[in-house]
Amino acid sequence: MKHLNYLIPLMMLFNFLSCNMFGQKSPECGGVVHNVRKTKPLNNVSGTISNISFSLYNGEWNREQFPLTLDFDLKDGVFSGSVCRDQDYESYKFEYDADADLVGKLSNLLKESGIMEFNNWNVVVAGLPPIYDVNISANFTSKEHLYINFNGGRDPVGFNECLQKFVISVCELVDYAPEKCPKAKPYVSPYVGTHHFVYNKNGKHQDFTFIVEPKGSPDGNAEVISDGDFGYVHLRCAANKVSGKYHFDVLRHYDDSKVRNVTKNSLAGIISMQKDVFFLEPLQACPDLPDRSLLEQEK
Repeated sequence: MKHLNYLIPLMMLFNFLSCNMFGQKSPECGGVVHNVRKTKPLNNVSGTISNISFSLYNGEWNREQFPLTLDFDLKDGVFSGSVCRDQDYESYKFEYDADADLVGKLSNLLKESGIMEFNNWNVVVAGLPPIYDVNISANFTSKEHLYINFNGGRDPVGFNECLQKFVISVCELVDYAPEKCPKAKPYVSPYVGTHHFVYNKNGKHQDFTFIVEPKGSPDGNAEVISDGDFGYVHLRCAANKVSGKYHFDVLRHYDDSKVRNVTKNSLAGIISMQKDVFFLEPLQACPDLPDRSLLEQEK
């Protein structure tokens, strides 16, 4: 039995390596969604594109020349999409009327790229982060349908060169240049700022103000003020996101707080967001409040 305890992990490791080292996936490896590797080239297509959906995530190419992502659609007479130079930049967005001239140019770029030789390739493994992923679906006026789909760099041999040629051509067609992508603004949580809530029931009134600061510090990153018929509470808190909601942990009372019996490390309140509207579950921000139902933020 002792030898078996060593053997089982080795067998699992061998199975993992055999599934991943050679780029070959099989249903036995798990996680495979599609595994169609037999192509059906589209040759001598006479028609033009009637509609197309294209999506690329490029995690492998040189981004000085190629964008990180390219997404576009041509449908209902509109050719629109976006190009992202890198994750630290905003996307360059475009939209054109899909007139006959533009449709003809895009159709020729697709036909001349060589991409259509790889029609029907569909190799997808679930659960992978974006690496080198492509999805192309196009219909032609002459009734042909093009479909190519893969993720995790599972492209057919020779496809990469054709795709890069097509991507460069489309970027030129939509007048994209890297300098047209501005630097992305730092992410700011929607919870940052001042939130005001009002309790008004049975003739009793209490105002709640929760102020969340952009950056934390040893002294916390939130101020909570509660004032009304149930007393004046002024607290310094640490606001932390827990399961999609902001929990306000009490650190200390401000000197002007009239209510002084709020316990350290208790919750002053919990703010959540539902369909872009903030709600407060009032807790120790008002210890004597008789009803702790959710309060909607005042506009």
